Amino acid sequence: MAGAEQGRRLSRREREQLAHKQEILEAAERVFARHGFHGATMEQIAREADFAVGTLYNFFKSKEDLYHAVVGDIFKRAEKAFRNEVLTKEDPRAAIEALVDLRLRFFRSHRAFARVVFETVHVGRLGPRLWLPREHLAGYDRAMHELAGVLEQGIEQGVFVEAEPFALALVVHGALNAFTAHWVQEADEEPTQPRVEDFRRSLMACLLANAPSDGSENED
Repeated sequence: MAGAEQGRRLSRREREQLAHKQEILEAAERVFARHGFHGATMEQIAREADFAVGTLYNFFKSKEDLYHAVVGDIFKRAEKAFRNEVLTKEDPRAAIEALVDLRLRFFRSHRAFARVVFETVHVGRLGPRLWLPREHLAGYDRAMHELAGVLEQGIEQGVFVEAEPFALALVVHGALNAFTAHWVQEADEEPTQPRVEDFRRSLMACLLANAPSDGSENED
């Protein structure tokens, strides 16, 4: 059974292989961030990870395969954080605010690599189906529907504006993508805290059912 398989204790060799694979993924992210997808080589990644080139090919069949694995690894970690930090919130408004914090934290942690992804496929203008590895598309769709569920709860409670929940989820997702895409592609410096707060207030002003007309949030 799948549950029993997932719950079984890994052998020492399996744990070592997982650790080596993770080291390679982290080294590859740094190399891609420095040199871009086209400029990076498997040899550079192997040196960065302190492994033989052949070891990389034991885990990944090509540079493109490794690049997609890096994208997928970051997505998996973001998806796990989304479930732990956003979906666990009982208050829908707190959940959306936690989502903003989560997305900006991942942006700061992976900004240089994100620039490579954006430049490679113009992800700021095109959807995730053109850059996210195929095996993670179901996870992306699930997360979007779960976000819609959070927003639907807020609509039912009178916290958020009346709207179709999934359409509102696309608005939130698009706003977050646009904000991070701007800072990845256009600005040399990271967004300052005042700009982050301006973005947060603007987003919540669009979502809240009783947001004041000046864009500031109501105090609880």
